[in-house]
Amino acid sequence: MASIVQRGGSYSVVYYTKENGIRKQKWESFRTEKDALHRKYMVEQYQEMFYAYSRLTRAAEQHSF
Repeated sequence: MASIVQRGGSYSVVYYTKENGIRKQKWESFRTEKDALHRKYMVEQYQEMFYAYSRLTRAAEQHSF
């Protein structure tokens, strides 16, 4: 899940990711709210696909013969 934070005259997209197994908070700045909303959507779509793939992979590993 990602959030949009207005900072001064810009907008930041804030989300969490894992790097080398460590949870990190990421901030990405944009000049317009429209650009920030687009990036937020892209981040959430990527996270949703990644976590769905992870769940499917774990389920397949548990049920493999």
